[in-house]
Amino acid sequence: MFEGLRRRVAGVRLPPDRQARKGKLQMDTVRMTLGECRDLAVEVLTRHGCDAANAGAIAATITAAERDRCHSHGLFRLPGYVTSLKNGKVNGRAAPRVERLAPSVVRVHGDRG
Repeated sequence: MFEGLRRRVAGVRLPPDRQARKGKLQMDTVRMTLGECRDLAVEVLTRHGCDAANAGAIAATITAAERDRCHSHGLFRLPGYVTSLKNGKVNGRAAPRVERLAPSVVRVHGDRG
């Protein structure tokens, strides 16, 4: 159903008739439910190295942004997340932990997540 969108998000080259023309990428508008948005994000993130917990957390944030019509923080960000996963900038299986240093001081170890 969303195979074209999945190919673009996954970083696969577009066919020549869909590639940039005069510096502009020809895009289509795709309507989907919030559930489909979340499913797409989870699928793409797990395909590129996220575990289920991290993919679910990121997908929930992406879906909430789309729900709130803050598109600049929704699916728009997914290709950047994939790039960071692919080049090792972030750990898709991160398990952050909190260390209490004093009664009102904590240190968070993000595990590159």
